[in-house]
Amino acid sequence: MSASNEAGVCRRYGFADWTLKAVRSWPVCYFASCLICGERSTDRPDAEAAQLWCLKHAGLTRHSGYELAVSQLFNAVAKDPSADRLSVPVPDDLTKALAARMETLPPPAFTDGLLAPAEAAAYEQELRELPGALELACQCREVLDDEDGEGFVVLRTVELSQACRTSDDFLLAVTVLLTSIATPLRAIDSRELWFPTDVASGYVPVRVDIPNATWPPDYVALLCVRPDPGGQGRSLVSQVRRAVARLGDSDSDLLTHQRYGNGPFHGLTGVGVEWRRFPVIDGMATRGGYVRFAPDMLADADPEEPYVKATQALNRELIFGQRELRLNSGDLLIVNQHLSIHGRAPLGDGQEAVPEDERQLVLKSFLRRQGRRP
Repeated sequence: MSASNEAGVCRRYGFADWTLKAVRSWPVCYFASCLICGERSTDRPDAEAAQLWCLKHAGLTRHSGYELAVSQLFNAVAKDPSADRLSVPVPDDLTKALAARMETLPPPAFTDGLLAPAEAAAYEQELRELPGALELACQCREVLDDEDGEGFVVLRTVELSQACRTSDDFLLAVTVLLTSIATPLRAIDSRELWFPTDVASGYVPVRVDIPNATWPPDYVALLCVRPDPGGQGRSLVSQVRRAVARLGDSDSDLLTHQRYGNGPFHGLTGVGVEWRRFPVIDGMATRGGYVRFAPDMLADADPEEPYVKATQALNRELIFGQRELRLNSGDLLIVNQHLSIHGRAPLGDGQEAVPEDERQLVLKSFLRRQGRRP
């Protein structure tokens, strides 16, 4: 269906199927409100804890009227018209040509954490000769860096994994492909360029990687080697700029203050220096700035403290807007940390009975935008 306004601008309308889907990673919460002054408790895990808040508030204020409410988050999910744009297959001719050249390419080496100039030049020369490689890179960058987009793309590389002779060849091939998008960054000195993500079976909330560095990685790459045999453990992605836009003014203002920290900072290269106390919202332009969110930043702080409440408000918005992605073997998720952050839903039950070599295996790597150095 289409229509035009007086200026002759054509708009297209259509129908979409919507469903409500409970956010599994956010528990049912209880909260109480004072009907006299309007003050509200923080979210509590059970009704008894919320009622206890009422009693404490009554003792302090002599107020006698309260309301107890229960909260559960739902996402309204529509068929996503952008889904095809967010999933990009590697063309067959590029797959075959790249797999055939693995024996001639040097393994990656690094200078100050970034891919060394000699190896970068070798990979770039190879990419210029491969059919469709530069076009694929342009397509991925367009999706990744679109400030009105989702901030991630999934590159389908399963055929490439099958065409390569060994797993090492496959990792090198993926690294070469990524070089056309951004510069590989070995940020953690004690780990290889590609390293396994968390093996814990529980929920991993969305967060930015290395938030307490002055220059966190621009992109995070997550390569699924094996999915969870229980069909769970989906990757989570949330667009942080939209989450911030939904916050109230007071919470947004508090998150610009340099009051937040995130644990130890050592053994890191190519990410600048430690920022001991940083703002969550750094105020920089989207292309260069970050929303430095990690849910455990203020884990030991008073939950009634305004800065903690502001991070909780942001966390709720991030969970409200997060998407679940089921990565299959050979899927490569690339996340632009200036726009989106990532996490993981819980793995399936009974992980202790799953042999180690059959459990979910996702490898992580970092990337620095080309021409951008700390």
